[in-house]
Amino acid sequence: MVFRKLFSDSTATVLSQFVSMLVPLCIFAMSSKVYGTEVFYANLVTLSIMGFFSVVNDAGLYQYYVKCLSEDRHNKNKLSWWIGVALGQKLLTCMTCLLIVFLLTFFDNYKAIINYLMLGTVGAVFQAFLPIWYYNSIEKMSIYAAANIFVKISSLLLMFLMFTYYENNYIPVICFTFSNIILTVYLFFEMSHRRFTYSNVTLRDVLAMMSTARMYLFSRTLTTISTYLIVLVIGVNAFALAGIFAIADQIYKAVKLSVSPMVQVIIPYCIRTRSISFITIFSLVTFIFVAVLYSVIDGILFDVVYLIWGDIPENNKNIIYLYVYAGLVSMLNAVLGFPWFAVLGCYDKANNSLLWATFISMMVLLYSFYYNISLLAYVVIISELSLLVLRVLHLTWLQCKPSTSLS
Repeated sequence: MVFRKLFSDSTATVLSQFVSMLVPLCIFAMSSKVYGTEVFYANLVTLSIMGFFSVVNDAGLYQYYVKCLSEDRHNKNKLSWWIGVALGQKLLTCMTCLLIVFLLTFFDNYKAIINYLMLGTVGAVFQAFLPIWYYNSIEKMSIYAAANIFVKISSLLLMFLMFTYYENNYIPVICFTFSNIILTVYLFFEMSHRRFTYSNVTLRDVLAMMSTARMYLFSRTLTTISTYLIVLVIGVNAFALAGIFAIADQIYKAVKLSVSPMVQVIIPYCIRTRSISFITIFSLVTFIFVAVLYSVIDGILFDVVYLIWGDIPENNKNIIYLYVYAGLVSMLNAVLGFPWFAVLGCYDKANNSLLWATFISMMVLLYSFYYNISLLAYVVIISELSLLVLRVLHLTWLQCKPSTSLS
């Protein structure tokens, strides 16, 4: 029964993430054919910045919420408190994003796309409050997945209709905002039918939670922020190059999405069962999938890129390659991360390797910004490879210990 339930959630989540991966590619494929380079890059960079905002709003706490809500799912009062704290944290980080938008308007390149940013920010605020962590923790991801599939396909249809009957430079950003508004409203409506409640919390409660979960906050936020930060900073002076990095980032995220939905679904199961045999088989299947993907990617990569975004300048193709290979490594890191540490009874310790890998990637990032901008293309692959090595070493050490305990 448990495996049937797990399979149901897993299947729905995989389909949902596949649609989430495919729809943006379809949007950019259509818009690259309709818009000129300037408008196309404006949409692309804007949506990349909205991705940056999603990382800020997540604050690295998604896995922490899943862990805590999963543990307290049968304690109504505690569950209500966690939901209240999560909503309070989202409100706080949304205000931070609004401040960032305001500061960006002082730069000429971003001042020129202020309308794109304002539209996108509305969508980013609604995206921040998506309660995916709630459905994951109660192992009802199939509800979120079904809604996400419907909304994403609806947004694609909306974009097609707008391109056909209504000329507008903001259509991709409008579709992004539309899908996030509808999805967030529906998911909270669905939660209300489950008679969920939330406690009124204070700013002190939110800050205390963030202090307790600081390892999650620092390690996960900084690890995922580098790709978006590169686009944001480069966009100040070189908008076309920022567009290339935004394209590379879209591919990187698409590759990561190949395995992340399954990882999200199995985490609560790994926390409850600590099944070594299950996670070993899952890891083996993932390694085989990555090997197969690596063997075919070189031959089809730029055919796919040309189909979606058009021709990429020869001197920028190396950026695309590096981001794709970083995505493949990230798939291995996802499996070797929280699922394995949960099985070993050391869920929180997954952040240790993340924090050290973040330190390495941030050092390379800062060096690139100040001394050698050509190294920016290598930041993500260095980050993922360093995390892979650190996680393998950490897991090996934990398994060799006489005993482990949950920390």
